[in-house]
Amino acid sequence: MFLFGLMSAAAPAIIPKVTAEWFNDKRLAFSNALLNILWSMGSMAATIFTATYFSPLLGGWKNVLFVYGAPAILLGFLWLFTGRERGPSASGTGPVNIKVPSVKPCTMWYALKRSG
Repeated sequence: MFLFGLMSAAAPAIIPKVTAEWFNDKRLAFSNALLNILWSMGSMAATIFTATYFSPLLGGWKNVLFVYGAPAILLGFLWLFTGRERGPSASGTGPVNIKVPSVKPCTMWYALKRSG
């Protein structure tokens, strides 16, 4: 359980860095958006189906965690034997420069006030 908690806390910080290394400027925004949407949908589906279907079917929450962990372990071994480091020739120009538009706090407050 300790490793599960450790990786649950570390994964949201690690995954965007890996995504930035593997996708270029044009596809980085789309891949991050897709990652966030699917992460949220997966969390929602896991929460709904775990308590209502999987826990009674598998005989408790411990067995459910084993079933949820099996694909991650299989994908981990697959990555271990077939994965590779991102080479300098594949990444193109080097580090990714992300431009974030600036938003004034009063504009944000006005938008939030109007929507509520």
